[in-house]
Amino acid sequence: MAARKKAIKGAGKTRKGIRNDALVMLVATLGVAIMVNVVMINSPLRIDLTKYKVHTLSAESVKAASSLENVTVHVYISKNLPENIPTQFGAKQSLKGVDRAFRDKLEEYATAAGDNLRLVYVEQDYPSSGSVTDQAEAAKLDLFSSTEAKVEGEQVRFARYALGATFHYKNVQEVLPKALEPGYFEFEITKRLLRLKEKYDNSLLMKDLLVSGKKVYQAVKACDDKLQEVAKDSAAAGGAGPLDLTKTGSGNPAKDTLKRVQDGRSGFESTCRNVGPVLGAAKDSLNGRNEFVDNLLKSAQQHWNIYNEMLRYLDGKGRKDVPPEAAVSQLVQLSANIAGEVDRRHTTLTDSPGQRRIGFLCGHGEFCPFREQKPLFDPQMAAMVSKNQMMKQIADTAAQMAQGIDKTNQGIGDGLFTKQGFAITKVRSGRPIPESVAALVVYAPQGKLDDYDRYQVDQFLLSGRPVAMFVQNYEVAISNLYSPKELGQDIQVRTWIKPTSNNLPELLASYGVVVNRDLILDAKHVDTVKVMELVNRNGMKFQAQRDFPYALIPVMSSFDRTHALTRSIQSASIPYTSSIVVDPKVKNNAQFEVHELIQASEEAFTKSKFQQSPSDSGFPVIPLQVNEAAKTEVGTGPMTVAVTLRGPFTSAFEGKDIPRRPKAQGRPDPFAPPGQKNEETDADRELAKRRRKNGGVGKLLVVASNLGIEGLNREQVLTDFNALALTKFSVEGMKMSSKWQANFQNWQIRVGQVSHLLQDNLRLIANVMDWAVAHEALADIRSKGDTRRPLAEVSTTKAATLRWSAIAGAPLLLILFGFLRIHRRQRRVAGWVESLERKQASKDA
Repeated sequence: MAARKKAIKGAGKTRKGIRNDALVMLVATLGVAIMVNVVMINSPLRIDLTKYKVHTLSAESVKAASSLENVTVHVYISKNLPENIPTQFGAKQSLKGVDRAFRDKLEEYATAAGDNLRLVYVEQDYPSSGSVTDQAEAAKLDLFSSTEAKVEGEQVRFARYALGATFHYKNVQEVLPKALEPGYFEFEITKRLLRLKEKYDNSLLMKDLLVSGKKVYQAVKACDDKLQEVAKDSAAAGGAGPLDLTKTGSGNPAKDTLKRVQDGRSGFESTCRNVGPVLGAAKDSLNGRNEFVDNLLKSAQQHWNIYNEMLRYLDGKGRKDVPPEAAVSQLVQLSANIAGEVDRRHTTLTDSPGQRRIGFLCGHGEFCPFREQKPLFDPQMAAMVSKNQMMKQIADTAAQMAQGIDKTNQGIGDGLFTKQGFAITKVRSGRPIPESVAALVVYAPQGKLDDYDRYQVDQFLLSGRPVAMFVQNYEVAISNLYSPKELGQDIQVRTWIKPTSNNLPELLASYGVVVNRDLILDAKHVDTVKVMELVNRNGMKFQAQRDFPYALIPVMSSFDRTHALTRSIQSASIPYTSSIVVDPKVKNNAQFEVHELIQASEEAFTKSKFQQSPSDSGFPVIPLQVNEAAKTEVGTGPMTVAVTLRGPFTSAFEGKDIPRRPKAQGRPDPFAPPGQKNEETDADRELAKRRRKNGGVGKLLVVASNLGIEGLNREQVLTDFNALALTKFSVEGMKMSSKWQANFQNWQIRVGQVSHLLQDNLRLIANVMDWAVAHEALADIRSKGDTRRPLAEVSTTKAATLRWSAIAGAPLLLILFGFLRIHRRQRRVAGWVESLERKQASKDA
């Protein structure tokens, strides 16, 4: 008994020793952790535990950084960046830590490149070159502002900031104008490093074009800078300068501008007279050799004409019905606008070497991201319409809508493609595809392609250049406006699904790709659609937006991880998509490389007939009814919705005559590309026969959806538009106006309903563009960015299991841990007691 008490007392002392040891171990662990962090701050070693190695440079990025010698990167980061900046629709984007992330990413590239890449941080303000922001603006970075304004004296200023870089290699450069999304830093930097090599190699072949274009740009810029300097003050008030809270303006600002221009004429005239000779020499040697040079010379000529028109007013030789002060003031502002256009055209020219141009086929209701150059009304017709005030209002509405359509398409083209480094061009229906087009996109036409356009697409594919086709078989309209047939009736809100008249499936079938005339639904893996509904609260009615799960927007569950387009895509919700089947003869042909890129889940099924009214027998279309009906269906998936093929295709027109080019309707098109005739000649026919291909190795991509991006064009919005009919009053004209407004609003409604899907789907479209221009590795890198992951629907049983596991699981684990710890302690004490008893027994013996 005494031995046992002694053993327990010894065990108590041992426990004190254990506590002391634990304290020493804790201090040692903290010390080691601090030392490791100090060492790792200056070490490039990192461990990336993300699935797709989001925080690690890919092999392509490392190769791009190390393959160029003597690359210099000028980094522009403004001091004291705001915590957030405004974005579209009133939202805010956080900038916390973005500048640090940008520096870190650039340092990774510098480490990977060794001595081949040098970082230069522009962090100081200099009297000769201005502040960091001024230097960034001169380097053509995009500046941004916060929502906070500062009052300085009598003026309100919004601070401007820069966060971007310029990449310099030999005599070429690339600009990263704005670096605000850390998830895409690697993609943006690698893309510019790859472009540097391509641009330099091809700029050697365009040296004379680039040199002459630069001379024209510099001459125009010097002239306009001098003119604006002379005319500044009231003429410059329309610029982006500070807002004066007290200045009310002089009695006649236009007269002030005229006087300053007259007084300073000798100052700018000596500079501007150089524009004429430089422009003339460039036109003599370069005109017609390059589209980008032609555009630059055209804008420079416009600037020269405006300048000479201003001189005529200064000399008193202008139009007598226009006051000279008004004319000169407007021409000074117009000169600045055109000089800005010359600057943009020159930038496009300098960026063009090595750039592969992507053509978008237009004219059949496709997504066509370009501004229409033809005016809606020609001057003669506009004069006739203006004689009737009622019809003039309708015509003005139509013209405003046409301008809105043009502005929207131009903005989409610039935002999605041009500013992302893609050179896109319009391919007109009924015209040959230009030889300069390196890849072709046919994006969800609503109407039929005639034989001539289908033949052009066919021959383009057989030439070996990539073709991407997006097929939309159905128009899905949820809570859209339905224009009444009679005036005075209320506009109705309806939901419908009806097939489009596109004939791409027939063309694709000849290449072994069957796009079924159906729609894929999924009751389990679905995303939402945003629908406006009328809400009644406390007797007050108002519209509110509500998200409904919609079985016609399936969440894709399977991606081809062997193809660059989809290797790193983590999620995609593809609206209103059809199923694709590749002909077994093609799929099993060893000469073809087939990739079924995206597939719907096994629970997916298809439908081809839908209710157009409550009495119809087809599948319902209203969101709540669709989801209820989908739960009773049996899945027949998986189903393919996107596929690529590479191999020896046979012409869809084999054994057929070459289709004739359709005759142009009305007057010749003055906006057709230079050198392109409207009518097909015998020489054109003979050339087409000699160039005809009956087969060839091609690259084809097919996506059975428009991915939520719906085409917006005059033909679909201004349906049945007839300018001549608006020259006299008619009830039909008023009905058409109501229908046009409903059409335009319906486009906005449909795009808004799936707007939350666009971020991921736009990334897929950008991947397609990279695939088209043979930059497939960039698709992998881009897919590392932030990805939207919609929640998957789970069954009631599974949800209950997960809920009770969460409620009871943690307490049970804690209790189990307590029992294990008590058991371990009891065993440890028993061991100590047994050991001491053995020692005591040996002493007694």
